[in-house]
Amino acid sequence: MKKIKLFSNLILTAGLIILITAFMEQVGIIHFAHISINPYDVNTLEQMNFHDRFIICIILVAYLMIVLSAILKIYFLYRAAKVKDDVIQVKKRHSKYLWLIFKSIVIVFILIMIVLTLLIILLNSIDCGNIPS
Repeated sequence: MKKIKLFSNLILTAGLIILITAFMEQVGIIHFAHISINPYDVNTLEQMNFHDRFIICIILVAYLMIVLSAILKIYFLYRAAKVKDDVIQVKKRHSKYLWLIFKSIVIVFILIMIVLTLLIILLNSIDCGNIPS
């Protein structure tokens, strides 16, 4: 059971790292792909479309990892509820509240990253046609 929980946490962490990296790539903070758009070079429309589709695919893979992690966590909680021996009882109330606060901060961070990446997907999918510069 502990291996399932560890695997779920690792998948969640990898998904969040991928989301953060894709967001930073789209904003222009980092450039991790060989198809990154160089703002100081002349880029073709095909390069920009391929870059946008590549980032959307990376974000979708991260979403799949987060969903898989949530499914594994639900399975772990279901199994822990059936078997009372696997549930760890926390003796101190303060550490229990701190852990709850930490989990809520992580969940809020995950939701913010999901909203930001959905915004990126929305803005990339809008076709503006030929905009005169």
